[in-house]
Amino acid sequence: MTKNQQQPWVKDTSATNLPSDIHSNYFLILQNSFKRFARSSSGSSKRLNRFLNTFVTGNTLRQILHHLFFIFLFFLTLQQPCYSESFFAHYKLPPIERAPTKSLASQYLNQAKVLKRLKQLPVSLSDIDTPETYTNILRKNIKNKLPAWPLVASKQTFKGNKVSELNKFMAKYKNNLTVFEIIAQELQADETLVLNSNHFIDGNNVTILAHHLKPTLLIPPSTSRAGVTDITFSKPTHAIHIESANGISLSQLTIKQATLGITISGKSQFISLDQLNIINSQNSGLVVNDNSHHIWLHNSNISNGQSAKNEGAALFISDAIIPDLFISLVKHDPISTQPILFPQGQATPHHILIEYNTFKKNHAQGIYLDGGNGIVIRTNEISNNDKEGLCLDFGSANNIISENIFAANGNRAYQSDQDLEHDLVLGFGRMADGSAISKLPGIALDNAAQNFIIRNSILKNAGDGIKIVRSGFRNWIIFNSILDNNRGHNSHFHFFGILLGSAGAEPEVISDPEKPLDFFPPIENIIAGNIIYGQHYSAILIDKRAGFNDIYDNVARQFINMPLENASQSFNNTIGNSWNMEKRQETNIFHSLKRLLKP
Repeated sequence: MTKNQQQPWVKDTSATNLPSDIHSNYFLILQNSFKRFARSSSGSSKRLNRFLNTFVTGNTLRQILHHLFFIFLFFLTLQQPCYSESFFAHYKLPPIERAPTKSLASQYLNQAKVLKRLKQLPVSLSDIDTPETYTNILRKNIKNKLPAWPLVASKQTFKGNKVSELNKFMAKYKNNLTVFEIIAQELQADETLVLNSNHFIDGNNVTILAHHLKPTLLIPPSTSRAGVTDITFSKPTHAIHIESANGISLSQLTIKQATLGITISGKSQFISLDQLNIINSQNSGLVVNDNSHHIWLHNSNISNGQSAKNEGAALFISDAIIPDLFISLVKHDPISTQPILFPQGQATPHHILIEYNTFKKNHAQGIYLDGGNGIVIRTNEISNNDKEGLCLDFGSANNIISENIFAANGNRAYQSDQDLEHDLVLGFGRMADGSAISKLPGIALDNAAQNFIIRNSILKNAGDGIKIVRSGFRNWIIFNSILDNNRGHNSHFHFFGILLGSAGAEPEVISDPEKPLDFFPPIENIIAGNIIYGQHYSAILIDKRAGFNDIYDNVARQFINMPLENASQSFNNTIGNSWNMEKRQETNIFHSLKRLLKP
């Protein structure tokens, strides 16, 4: 029995598709290449070549063995990552620490909460410094601990139509490896459905009707080797909660109009969430909290979320310690996150892989990381979300953001006055179309450090393409395509391709003695190899006090004002950029404003 037969419901999107039979001419080419190598070498290589030439003469078996030898060499090459050295060495990046010891920038770094927090995190920079290798190992480790859908197991058919009856039915087979098949079209959720170890539920497209249960499906502590597939949850208050479980697969689930979708907490680990469709949630579609780790969300859609609060993002990953967190979410209570250094040793979600998903048309962010660590967000479409496409906030560090599409986020068309007041921007007012004057970027970083933002497409967002709000340290923003952002420019604001910002504290925040954020400038970031095209006000802005950032090998075209605005008195290295400083056609302020306001 093959691995794919054992796990039909876990789609391996990372697999390499190769032809079933490989033409022998390919191996002849390999052989000739090997011979050329041998002729240029001496000793053992030549002897091996002579041995192969003798070995393959005439005999079919010898030819087959000869081909197998080169097949072995071929597949060895396939297993190699694109580069085996670190990202820094491969691209010859500047040193990570560049600020002189006695400089003001160095003083900021010594005080920064997010950098002090790095010592407590489970995933270090050395773990992720080869991003492809880290990603592949993370995926492999999760897959190795996931349960296979049991084909050789007891199969029991459930013929009832109430969840209470299903719970009693499954209790008869406690601890036995069993697949339960549901044949009813609907189940009335008169109590919480509880999944136990070694139990797999095949819903056969059943709809569970639940309105007041919290949650509708519970996977309790210590549950292991279990799974659920092919079920629709209709209008649940809280659809699914996983608490300190291990080795759980959820596949082909639809959650419609939930107050709260799926929550994962405690020390849950090795969780696969595959082919989920979570739509029209009043709050977050998926929440990962506490010390949960090795979670894999893939091939899924979380869209049309109705909450405009940060904790209502389609995917909300947080290390906040809040009593009754999920009750607060269900009731739409505001959540104040804990300071990023308090308490010491606070648990942090880590080792999470998010790939091949869509996060679209949510009233809050597509993804909000509130302190995430060792998280890979790759090959997702994150578009048309009313707030940012992605936030890396409150101590998010050592994460990899790569090969995603961030498009048309940040317009703020659906936030109420109360929402805008909570975000401290109501005073700026609204535009003629009713959206907020204050717009948001495709990607935002606030008190975040040592994150890789590489090879993404970031386009047509209302605010900036990528924005470091403040206290962004040692982030690598490299090889991104940043196109036609600044879509929401107006009489109050214009926006940039990349903004290295030094936002200060609002009066409401600065008066709080326990404020969880630092309000420092961006320091020691690397902005390199980005293509910045289109009607950004300026391609890059370096804000006041920003220091010891390296900005090189970028290409900027079609900007409105200039390629690089520098408001900082500190040293920043800019070299080797292609700015295209041709003469402008505007001859007076009227033409300049006309171009700025052009949609």
